[in-house]
Amino acid sequence: MDVANLFKNLVVSVTNLMLQLWCTSDPPPPATPPRPPSPPPSTALDSEEQVAATSVVFAHAQKNLDWTKIVLGFCLSSAVDIALQSVQTQSQLPPIFHWLSLAISFAFASLFVAKFISWKFPIPAQMLEHAAVFFAATAYFVAVTIPFPMSLKCISWAVYVVSLLAILICNRF
Repeated sequence: MDVANLFKNLVVSVTNLMLQLWCTSDPPPPATPPRPPSPPPSTALDSEEQVAATSVVFAHAQKNLDWTKIVLGFCLSSAVDIALQSVQTQSQLPPIFHWLSLAISFAFASLFVAKFISWKFPIPAQMLEHAAVFFAATAYFVAVTIPFPMSLKCISWAVYVVSLLAILICNRF
């Protein structure tokens, strides 16, 4: 047990360091969007719409940054917990833990790639960030339903499917 606690302390400190480095590597968003030069009176409405659109883009970028931090923290802490569980347990883990680990790995890989391609490929990076949130939500449902009896597992996965359908319908129409 002493080796497991030593391993846990090491991984937690490395995880905290990685989170700090990850969060500080992002440049802070500008406080206010840059103001375009004064337009002629005929295009004043277009200019106001552009400023509003720029404000929305900056707010969206800040919201995505928050999601990135949340998903990254979830992935790293879950990976540490699964690693500790496998060290402490001498027998083979159930297959559901393998699926959980795979979903967490996909979420982390999506965020990792999106982070480093966003400057050149912003649209694929945004899609990868959405995929990371999807994989993190899937991992959450897998993790939560592990101790449940079969009836509650079915209810939980029905909630998951209804949530996915609601997201698809709201984004489609």
